[in-house]
Amino acid sequence: MKGFIIEEQKHYLKLLSKGRENSTLKAIKKNTDRLVKHFILLELINYKSYNQFLEILKTKYAPSTVSKTHSQCKSFLRWMNHPSIKEISLIRLPEILPPIKTYTQDEFNMIIKWCHNQKKVGWRKRAAVYLLIIATSGMRASEARALKWENFDHQTGTFFLEYTKNRTSRFAKISKTVALPMIMEWKNDLETYFDGIKTPWVLPSLLLPNNQAGYNAISTKLREVTSSELGIQINSKKFRSTIVQFMRDMGISYEDIAAIVGHKDISVTQKFYSRIKLDNSAVDSYEKMLSRILKPNLPE
Repeated sequence: MKGFIIEEQKHYLKLLSKGRENSTLKAIKKNTDRLVKHFILLELINYKSYNQFLEILKTKYAPSTVSKTHSQCKSFLRWMNHPSIKEISLIRLPEILPPIKTYTQDEFNMIIKWCHNQKKVGWRKRAAVYLLIIATSGMRASEARALKWENFDHQTGTFFLEYTKNRTSRFAKISKTVALPMIMEWKNDLETYFDGIKTPWVLPSLLLPNNQAGYNAISTKLREVTSSELGIQINSKKFRSTIVQFMRDMGISYEDIAAIVGHKDISVTQKFYSRIKLDNSAVDSYEKMLSRILKPNLPE
């Protein structure tokens, strides 16, 4: 395998662009940039040189950054089917998992109340619709921004997601009581606002109805303006973590939660959204299981 690694990186990032937020793509580029700048040529990468590359990273960055870089670079090299990927995949680094951040029930309700207080068509009401969708459906930010009216069933409060991070389509349900009424109101408001023009997007540009709203038009204003107004840091991923945590507290299985939030593997749900922990219900179930299988063997 020969050639400039930067050309492969450009192609790789282009393929990843569907269904991912700009912030996610920037993070992937930033991590793989370290590999690109270090090696330049594909033929320079082998097990030994890659190990040396990681050792250099350890002197410059925090362990979590090195771990993320290693993970992203492995995915990149695996996509290229690089000759050394099997050996490189065997390299293990100590993993430091970030803390899982969630909203309290009071914070969650405060955000919902702010959403319902937005009456006039503008970026605030569009932001409110966006928040109600991600807060009650478990969607990713990129999935919510890409929603189209043609994929919405108002009778069931269900969206069909064409493009997702996993490149697989799925259904996502919003709250019929908390979110649906405002979304239907928003749909009617938009037709009036655009003088009868029907925009295909649930979250359109307020200047060009045929264009979807950009990342900065929604996320940046939420982060910089709405967060300040509420005194609560608005973070799209935090809503997903909150929903997962609420569902786990209710005893919903990891399999069902993974299906709701769109994870292919429940290990992702467990690792990044709700770490496995031993609770009383698990201990009780374990005791019942033991008594059941051991009962025939108990001495009389």
